[in-house]
Amino acid sequence: MNAWELYIPFKPNRKRNGQFAKGNTPYTKGKPWSEWMSEDGQRKALSSLKRTGDPNFGGYTKYPVAGVNLTTHKVCFFESMQDAARKTNTCYSSIIKVCKKDRKRAGNCMWFFTNDSELKQYL
Repeated sequence: MNAWELYIPFKPNRKRNGQFAKGNTPYTKGKPWSEWMSEDGQRKALSSLKRTGDPNFGGYTKYPVAGVNLTTHKVCFFESMQDAARKTNTCYSSIIKVCKKDRKRAGNCMWFFTNDSELKQYL
């Protein structure tokens, strides 16, 4: 071989055994747990799915907010931003940005923290 020739080594196509390989059906598909997992493993898997902690704890972002509808000027109070997002079908992050004055409105509402002084003009 001369110095100016390019050498590309030949790599044979290897069948890849992986979780996400196309056309590769997992060996556990359609089989009950008892056939491929021990009872101790089943118990551990189920215990890891259990919810831990206080379900009523809202986290450090659970601030009460108020939304002022732009067309009717009605004021609605919510106990948290997540609750407001669920009930008004508005994006949670958009409500936060409006409350922090990064945006003007979200979901046809102006949003305020309940202790905000600007909210008093709509009450």
